[in-house]
Amino acid sequence: MLPTGTGKTVVFAELVRRRGYRALVVAHRDELLDQAGWKLVHAGIPKPDIGLVKAGRDELGRPVVLASVQTLARKARRERLLAGQAEHGYFRTVVVDEAHHAPAPSYKALLEDLGAAARKGAEPLVLGVTATPSRKGVAGMFGKPVYSRDLVDMIAEGWLCDLRCRRVGIDLDLGQVRTKAGDYVEADLAKALGEADAPEAVAAAAWTEHAEGRPTLVFAAGVGLAHETARSLRKKGASAEAPRRHDATR
Repeated sequence: MLPTGTGKTVVFAELVRRRGYRALVVAHRDELLDQAGWKLVHAGIPKPDIGLVKAGRDELGRPVVLASVQTLARKARRERLLAGQAEHGYFRTVVVDEAHHAPAPSYKALLEDLGAAARKGAEPLVLGVTATPSRKGVAGMFGKPVYSRDLVDMIAEGWLCDLRCRRVGIDLDLGQVRTKAGDYVEADLAKALGEADAPEAVAAAAWTEHAEGRPTLVFAAGVGLAHETARSLRKKGASAEAPRRHDATR
């Protein structure tokens, strides 16, 4: 477990390099797969050795395979992955990026098909990396963290900048927001934040008062709310953009 921004991808890229081929890296967003590929190359793994399994791409023969969990959620694609193992060699290492998502059925089905759940202590070695290991079900799948540093430690050691917090209040009712696996359902949360006029609060009470003139990153509960927030910021004079709409399906 490492806080956001402290190098989880660098750590597992180096692990893959040291353990040698073959390896499978699974993530739920294209951006994470892209980031993993870049870090693997930076760790010394040649780019031609890295393949992708996603949508129409099925590069199963590469020594290191980056795979979309949405693609492998389909049984037919998992069967092709397993068949690829028989032809090209079994995975020595399986990395689950953003491992707090791993209790989901799609991840469980994949790890079960790979034999990871039934062969504890044997290959493939399964590594889960996350900044939020307290999510429900994570400990049951991966056990206690083998390495963990908290936010305070990383700030004290100079890996992260210090924090200065400001709270902006809004009239938000979380009573109607459902939870799933210990986290809020994104669609419900986005709706509640929109009804509480959170985009305007971010623009007027947060950015204008505390961050105007500074590079600013805004996290929003969903792409739709991100666009609403960007519009509110532009009305206040900020140069603000949000992800393209099709990114919501990644």
